[in-house]
Amino acid sequence: MKVLSYNPQDDWFFVGLSKEEFEKCHLQYSINYGRLTFEDVKLDCDSHLSKDGYREMINELYQMDYYPYVCIVVNRTLTEMFFAVAHYPYSPMWNAYSPWREIEMVEIGNLEELTLLVPNQKA
Repeated sequence: MKVLSYNPQDDWFFVGLSKEEFEKCHLQYSINYGRLTFEDVKLDCDSHLSKDGYREMINELYQMDYYPYVCIVVNRTLTEMFFAVAHYPYSPMWNAYSPWREIEMVEIGNLEELTLLVPNQKA
């Protein structure tokens, strides 16, 4: 589980999960999948993994060699979380006003660690 980005305005974290971590979080937390089901999200993630160039684009955006199976957006109190695509913080929907900040990537063992995490923004 890796914290990939941070929204300081709203105190939200963008977290990348492996397939196993995602399945565990699904059982433990109430993740909003929008109109999708848990199974739909897994199918969507599998299809993104097979898209030409997508993995490379994500690795370049975050400057990492890790590719998350799924990403979720989580508030600090863990009371709200939702599924998002890996490029969500960089999405064109933000135009030039994305609230997301680049941070030094942090590996965490569980989501509870977010309640105390102080992210370091990249210079």
